[in-house]
Amino acid sequence: MVGLQTVNNEHFQQENLTLAGVFLLSFPVIIFFMFTQKFFVQGIATSGIKS
Repeated sequence: MVGLQTVNNEHFQQENLTLAGVFLLSFPVIIFFMFTQKFFVQGIATSGIKS
């Protein structure tokens, strides 16, 4: 994300290309979370304080 912002500021100011870059950089993270969401929820549920 930092690299995308640096390139955007130094070389061009085209919002459509910037938004396309943001989408392409965010897409793998979203896909990874969708496949591992079950493990995140289990970790949060089992690490709670039990009284």
